[in-house]
Amino acid sequence: MAAAEAGVMRMVKKAIAMGMLLTVTAGAMAVARWLGLRPDPRMAQVLAAPSALEQWAGRSEQEGGGKAKELKPLLVAQAEAFALCLNPPKPPQRTAPASRPRTARSEVKPAAAPPPLRLMGISYHRSNPAESRALVGAPDGGCRWAGVGPLSSVFCPPSPFLHAGCG
Repeated sequence: MAAAEAGVMRMVKKAIAMGMLLTVTAGAMAVARWLGLRPDPRMAQVLAAPSALEQWAGRSEQEGGGKAKELKPLLVAQAEAFALCLNPPKPPQRTAPASRPRTARSEVKPAAAPPPLRLMGISYHRSNPAESRALVGAPDGGCRWAGVGPLSSVFCPPSPFLHAGCG
């Protein structure tokens, strides 16, 4: 019961404070009226002038050659732009350019592919990798050591002692 009475008392205090505030405000307005205080004439000019939106609309009409442009709400403009993204307009059909008479061209044949080579073996030097070689079987039946260095094109004739055979 005491809590309910305390809540009612708070509401009564708030109502009294609001009443006092309204009384003071009304009194201040009555004193200003009695003293004859009027609004500043410069303020009246500012309030009578066109708003920023009206000025912008007038400027856009002047730029458009006197034609009144229809202002769309922002949401409508965004919806139309999104609709163009979903359903883009068809591209215009291009007309075929005038064809020029074709001149006879010499046919360029592709370069012949190199003959197939088979890897027969390798010789790898850990201390000097530049001396590493690969034994490659050529299509003519011979073998060649391939690699980087002075022995890169040493020819090796066919040998019956090679396990895989070079030819």
